[in-house]
Amino acid sequence: MAVLPDNVSMNGESLWLAPGLTYWLIDALYLTEIVEESDRLNRQDLVASARRLFEWNPTPFARFELLPVGGPYELEIADIVLGDEAGSAYAGHPEQHFGTDSAVMVVVAEQNLLTLIERKFSYNDLIECAADEQPYHEVFSARYWQQVTAGIVPVTVGLIYSPGLGAGFDFVGSGFYRLRV
Repeated sequence: MAVLPDNVSMNGESLWLAPGLTYWLIDALYLTEIVEESDRLNRQDLVASARRLFEWNPTPFARFELLPVGGPYELEIADIVLGDEAGSAYAGHPEQHFGTDSAVMVVVAEQNLLTLIERKFSYNDLIECAADEQPYHEVFSARYWQQVTAGIVPVTVGLIYSPGLGAGFDFVGSGFYRLRV
């Protein structure tokens, strides 16, 4: 039986993140699109150039900073709530909002984003797994995740699968969300 890697949430478990860093919360499909268009990125202005790749989506990823205090920050799935583009939270903090199509989210410290791009992160490789990777077969390739994140400190990268309907969270699938941090 396969063992779930560190900092992966399949059923609403929390992730742990290092303080003092800036993070992206991005749909795994969108990260793959960034990889595929990496030749168009301005690596000196990664945020703006990545956003330009998604002209059709004003919020392709959330970007947030954790203050450099205390120990690891607990990112709870309950902190991902339904977003409202007309709401005051969006007006005050649009960078904390994001859209998702796949409901498979990557949380990555900005300092490690280029590593995932250079390693050619792939949504398809992430969700395709061998039969020996049970019990996550047909859901998630732990082997691929470990390969693509090798050498990256676990509290600076994580993976969130939507726990689905009936799990008690706002984050149930594709849609528009806000990250409360």
